[in-house]
Amino acid sequence: MIWTGSNEVSPIAVDAGCVATRALQLQREARGWSVLRWARWPAEPRSPGPEAPEARRRGREPIDLRSQGFLGREAVMCLNPPDVEFCPLRVPDALLAMDRERMLAAVRHEVARHARTPVQEAELDAWPLPPGQGDCPNLMVAVAPAATVQGLIRWVESCGCVGTRVDVAPAVVLRARHRLLGGAVDDRIWGVLDVGWQYSRLYIGVGDVPVYVRCIQRGGDQFTGRIASELGIEPRIAERYKRRYGIAASEVGYRPVLCADELLDDRRLAAILLGALRPAVRGISEEIKRSFDYAMELYPDRQVSLVEVCGGGATMPGFCVQLAAMLGIEVRPADAWSAPDGPSRPTDMSGDEVIELTTALGLALGEVLP
Repeated sequence: MIWTGSNEVSPIAVDAGCVATRALQLQREARGWSVLRWARWPAEPRSPGPEAPEARRRGREPIDLRSQGFLGREAVMCLNPPDVEFCPLRVPDALLAMDRERMLAAVRHEVARHARTPVQEAELDAWPLPPGQGDCPNLMVAVAPAATVQGLIRWVESCGCVGTRVDVAPAVVLRARHRLLGGAVDDRIWGVLDVGWQYSRLYIGVGDVPVYVRCIQRGGDQFTGRIASELGIEPRIAERYKRRYGIAASEVGYRPVLCADELLDDRRLAAILLGALRPAVRGISEEIKRSFDYAMELYPDRQVSLVEVCGGGATMPGFCVQLAAMLGIEVRPADAWSAPDGPSRPTDMSGDEVIELTTALGLALGEVLP
C-alpha cells in the first residue's frame, strides 16, 4: 500500500544538486513544526560541464531514504535553473482568468518564440505577476524539458519513493522565505541568491512572487579555481582555504604570492583570498544590480529591500559582507531557523548546513503551511 502522508508528517523534500543530495522531513509538535529527519549525501563522481540533470542522475546512486529514518514514500522535488528556464510574457488579461490547462495551451505558441526548449518536448507551468508599470509582463512561464522532469521522477522512484510534486526552485525558495520573514518584504523588491557549484541563481521577488530569474555562470567551482590559480596551490587546498578562511577586506593590501616561510594569520589570508576572488564576487554583484534595475523599471513604486543568500557556495565566510559592500544594500544568509514561526534548528545541524538546506526546507514547508 502506498503511504499517502498525514497531517503530522510532511512528505520527504528532496533537493538533488550538482554536488550533493539533500533531504528533509518535518513533523508536527505541540509548538509547531520541527525537523523529523535531515540528511546530506555527496554526489560522486561530480559530472564535468554544465549541471545537466540526466548526467547527474546517471552518476548518482539511488538512496534508500526509508532506511535513513525518513517516514513514508511520498516525496516532493524541485528543478533548478538552468534545468528549467523562465519566460515573462505580456498576455491578454482574459487569458489570466482561464483555468490552468487552457491558459498554458493558449500561450504555448508565444513561449515557443522565447524558450530554448522546444515546447512540444517541454512541461510548462505559469503564475500571474503583480501589476506593474505600463505594458510590463503579467505572466511568468516556467519551461522544462519533459525528459528532465521524468528523469527526476524516475530517480526518486529508484530511491524507494513516489514523486507527488515537482516544483521550481524560485517559487519554492521565495514562498518559504516570504513566510518566514513574516511579510516584511510584502511591498518591496527583494532577492534570494542561491550560490551553487557551477551556477549562482538569482530569484527576484515582489512579495512571494518570482518576477525575474537569472542564472549566473559563477559559483563555488570558479571560486576554488581562481584561488588555486592565483596562489599556485592545488584545488583541494584552495577549497579548504575558501571554506575555512573566507574573504575579508584589509588595509594591508593584496599580495598573491605566498612565501614558504611566511607566517599568516587568518585575517591576512582572508584578505589574500578576497584579492583573488574580488573579480568573481564583483561579477555576481553587477549581475544582481542589473537584475534589480530591470525589476525597478517594472515596479518603479517599490523599493529594493535586501538579498538573502543560500546554497553550498554561500557558506564561504565573509561572502555576504563583501557582496553587501558592493551592492550597497543588506545581504544576509537565508537562516530559516531564526524565524519566530519557523521550525526549530536541529542540534546536529551546522551553520553551513543551515544555508545549504534552504531549498529542501522550502519544499517541506510548502507541503505543510497554508
